[in-house]
This record gives sequence, C-alpha cells and structure tokens, in this order.
Amino acid sequence: KKGDLLLQLQNPEFITMQQAYLEAKEGMSFSKTEFERQQILADENISSQKSFQKAQSDYKLKQAQYNGLKEMMKLLHVDLGKLDQGVFTSTICIYAI
Repeated sequence: KKGDLLLQLQNPEFITMQQAYLEAKEGMSFSKTEFERQQILADENISSQKSFQKAQSDYKLKQAQYNGLKEMMKLLHVDLGKLDQGVFTSTICIYAI
C-alpha cells in the first residue's frame, strides 16, 4: 500500500552525500554574507564591480549546489532537521508511492 516501507538500503555513500549537503549549506551561508558585503561596497563605490560580480556568481553557484543536494536528501527521505543538527544516517528507507 501507499506509504508502506518496501526496503532499507545501507551504504557509506549516503553519509558522504549528507556531508556534501551540510558543506554546501555552510558554503552558501558564507557566500551570501560575502555577496551582501560586496553589494554594499559596490553601491558605495568602495569596491570594484568585478569583485561584486565574482561574489554574486559564487553565491549563485553555492545556492544551486545547496538546493540540488537538498532536493536529493528529500528524495532519499533524509530528515533534514536531524541532519542540520549533525545526525547522519547510513540507512535510507524506500516507501511505496
């Protein structure tokens, strides 16, 4: 029936994927802060437009990586709340849809 547990998969690669998600989340947070800082500096003509564009590009790249990995975690039914607290799992459950 829909929602029934079909099988459980265990693989160390699941931990690597979760680590990549957390690294992307932190990278995005840092890039966002740097982007906002460079935006202020560019608006006040303190920093070059090139520095602002680089920060903007880095932020958008990190955001795309984070969003992609977040969706992957959702597809694997990883509890993002627990993962954000640093609780990893090597087991993924597959449910009937």
